Amino acid sequence: MTDTPMAPDREQEIRTLDLLELMSDRVAPVISGHLAALLGEIDRLRKALSEAADQVAELDDVNAQLHHQIAAQRSTAKQLLARVAELETLKPARFQDCQVCGAGYEYAKPCAACEFNKQMAAAQSEPAYRSQPLPPRDALCICGHTGLDHHHSETSCWATLPRTQQRNGTWSAVPTCDCSEFEATP
Repeated sequence: MTDTPMAPDREQEIRTLDLLELMSDRVAPVISGHLAALLGEIDRLRKALSEAADQVAELDDVNAQLHHQIAAQRSTAKQLLARVAELETLKPARFQDCQVCGAGYEYAKPCAACEFNKQMAAAQSEPAYRSQPLPPRDALCICGHTGLDHHHSETSCWATLPRTQQRNGTWSAVPTCDCSEFEATP
C-alpha cells in the first residue's frame, strides 16, 4: 500500500480491465465482488475528501474574518489605553463648583458654604437658650451667695447664665444663682 493517490487514468484502466475473463469460474466471482467493494470505497472516500475540502475552505474564510476582527479590536484597545494613560497624567483642577449650592470649593475638601449652612441649621434647630441677668456684684441672694460666685456645687440655687462663645468656637454656660431676690450687701 502506498500513500500516493491513484491517478485517474490508472483508475479508469482498472475499471475497464476485464481480467475476470482470464480467471477461473470459481475465482472470478470472489475477485469481482472485492473489486466492486474497493471501487465503491474509493468513490465514497473521494466524496468525503471533497466535502472536507469544502469545510476547510469555509473555515479558512471564517478564520480570516476573525483575524480581521481581532486586529480591529486590538487597534481600538491600543487607542483606549493611550487615552487612559493620557487622562492619568492630568491633574484635577484645584477648585471646583459645588453641585449642591454652586459655591467654589477646594478639591478633596468639603464645601465651606454647605458646611456653614449645615451648622446654621443645626444651631437654629437647638432649643432657645433663656438668658438670665447677672446679679449686681455686691448683691446677696436669700441663701447668702453673692453675685460674684460662679461655682457653688453644694447648693441648689445656682442656675446657668447665658452661654458665652469661647475663642475655639464652642459655647460654655456660666452658673449663677437662681434666686430672684437679692439684697444689697452692707
